[in-house]
Amino acid sequence: MDGKVYFYSALSIFVFFSVIAIIRMNIRHKKNYVLKPVNFLMIGTFLACTVMFLPVYSKFFGQGTMTARSVLLSVHNSIRLFVVDADYDMIATYTVAELAGMYKIAFETFFAVLYCLAPILTFGFVLSLFKNVSAYVKLFRRYFRDIYIFSELNERSLALATDIFNSDKKAVIVFADLLINKDSTNDLIECAEELGAIIFSKSVSAINFSFHSSNKQLVFFIMSDDEEENATMSWDIFERYKDKSCAELYLFSKTKQSELFLDCINKKHNMKIRRIIEPTSLINEYLYDKGYVIFDTANFPEEFSHGYKVISAVVVGMGTYGMEMAKTLPWFCQMKDYYFKLNVFDASDNAEARFKALCPEFLDPKCNGVFVEGEAQYDIAVNEKTDYRSYDFYDKLKNIKDISFVFIALGSDEDNIHCATTVRMYCERMGIHPHITAVVYDKNKADRIKNAMAADGRLFDIEYTGSLKEIYSKAVIINSVLEEKALAVHMKYPAKNKTIEEHKATFYTNEYNYNASCASAIHNKIRIDCKIAGAEKSEEQLTEEEKQEISIIEHRRWNAYTRSCGYIYSGSPDKSSRNDLAKLHNCLIPYDELSDEYKKIDEIVGSKK
Repeated sequence: MDGKVYFYSALSIFVFFSVIAIIRMNIRHKKNYVLKPVNFLMIGTFLACTVMFLPVYSKFFGQGTMTARSVLLSVHNSIRLFVVDADYDMIATYTVAELAGMYKIAFETFFAVLYCLAPILTFGFVLSLFKNVSAYVKLFRRYFRDIYIFSELNERSLALATDIFNSDKKAVIVFADLLINKDSTNDLIECAEELGAIIFSKSVSAINFSFHSSNKQLVFFIMSDDEEENATMSWDIFERYKDKSCAELYLFSKTKQSELFLDCINKKHNMKIRRIIEPTSLINEYLYDKGYVIFDTANFPEEFSHGYKVISAVVVGMGTYGMEMAKTLPWFCQMKDYYFKLNVFDASDNAEARFKALCPEFLDPKCNGVFVEGEAQYDIAVNEKTDYRSYDFYDKLKNIKDISFVFIALGSDEDNIHCATTVRMYCERMGIHPHITAVVYDKNKADRIKNAMAADGRLFDIEYTGSLKEIYSKAVIINSVLEEKALAVHMKYPAKNKTIEEHKATFYTNEYNYNASCASAIHNKIRIDCKIAGAEKSEEQLTEEEKQEISIIEHRRWNAYTRSCGYIYSGSPDKSSRNDLAKLHNCLIPYDELSDEYKKIDEIVGSKK
C-alpha cells in the first residue's frame, strides 16, 4: 500500500475523532454517555498512531507489505507511546521511501505531534483519577460535618455556596462535574478554592456519598443550565439516598417534567426534596421581608366608593419575574379595608392571552373588577404591545393616576434601570411618588446607583432587588424561617386518616401543599403588619368577631391564590365536583356560600399558631 494512503488514513482518523470530541464538548454531559470528549481524542490518537506505525514496521522487517506481525507491533508501539516509552528515531530511519519532499516532512511532523500528544493525554487521565482520589480523601476527613453538594461550578452555584459558607464556616462545599462543564473558568475555580471546596471531575450522580455520617446533613443542589439533565440526575440521587433522613435535594427547574418528577417519586422516603423556581423563591422572600411597603404606600382616593385604601400596582415586563409578581400580588394584597388594582405592561402582542392561559379567572369578567363581600377583590388589566420607551406608555400611566407600587422586570439590567428612572420621571410629572422596585442582576451595579439623584438633589428613590447574590442565597433558596412557618400552617390542615409524620411528609412531597402553605405563612405575617385584629393571636385566644374577620380574609386570599395556580370554579360547591387534573375547585365561591366545614378550615389556617 502506498505510504501516502497510510498518512491520509491516519490523519483522517485523527481529525474525525477530534471533531467528535469538540462536538461532545459543546453538548451537555449526560450520565448515560460512556465516553467523554477526552476519551474520543485518546481513541483517535491511538488509532492514528497504529496506522502510522504500519508502513514503518513493514519497511523495518523488509517485507513492504502489512502482516499480522507488523500490525501487532504497531499496536504495541502505540501503547508504548502513551506511557512515554516509544523511540522516535526509528520513525526517521524507516520512513517509507515513497514519502519524499513535503510528504516526508508532513509524515514526520504529524508523527511528532502524536508522540507529544499521547503522553499528555495519559498524564491528564492519570491526573483526573488522582484528583478524584484526592477529593474522596478530603471528603472522608470531613466525615462529621454537613456537606453541601453542587452539581456543577457556575456563577449561580458559587454564589449560593459562598453564602452558605459565610453563614457556617464549618460547612463542606463540594462541586462536581468540573472538567465536563466547559463554562468553568479559572476565576470560578479560584473562588471555589477560597471556600476550601472539594472538587470532583465526576458527575454528582457518579460520586458515592453513602459512607458519610448519617447524623450530618447531605444537601444536593442540582442546578445545571440543562433542565432535562437536572431531572435525570435528581432521580438518580433520589434512588440512592432516599432512605437517608439527613439527605436533602434541591432541584432547580421550572419545567413540567421536573414537576411530574416530584409527583411520581415514592412518597414513603426520608429524603427531603424541593423544586426551586428562582422567580418564585425571590418574590416570596421579597414579600415576606418587605411586602409591608405595598400596604404602607396605598392610596385613599375620594372617588372610591367602598371607602377602602387602594393598592394600585404596576408591573412592567411579563417575563419570568414579572409574570410571577403579577400572579402573586392579587392574593398577597387581599386584606380588610384594602382594594387591589393591577396594571401589567408588556411589549409583546400576546401578553394578555399568556396571562389568561395561566390564570383564567383573574381576567374573567365574572371575577375581575367585581366587588363581592367575602370574595377575592381585584381589578386587573393587561396592557400589551406597550413599550416603556414609547409615549403610549406615558399616556396609559396617566390614566391610572393613583399608582402606589411599581415592579419592573424586563430581562436586562440596563432596561430595568432605564425603565425605573423613566417611570419615576412620569410619576413626578403626575404629582405622585410610588414605591418603585426594579430587578437588577448585578449587585455591584445596583449598589453604585441606588443613591443616584437628579440635578436639583432629589433622589430617584428606586429600590433594586434580584441580584445574583440575593437570588442565590441561603435565605432565599433554603429559607428555613419561612419554611418552618409554612410547615406549621400545613399541619393545621385536616390530616385525613394520616399519622402526624405522614401528614408532615406530604408538606415536602406535594409541591402544591408546600407552595400554598408558604403563601399562607407570608400572608399571616403581613396581616400582623397591617394590624388586623387577632392576627397575632393563636386560635384559642381569638374572639368570635376576630375569628370571623380572619376567616373571611383567609378565604379571600385562598381564592386569589388558587386562581393564581390556574384553578377555576368547578360549577358546584359539592366536593365531588373538584378535579385537580382539570384544575377545577368547588370552593372558589364567596365566604358566605361555604359550608361550615370549610369556614372552620379558613378559621384554623388563618390564625397564628
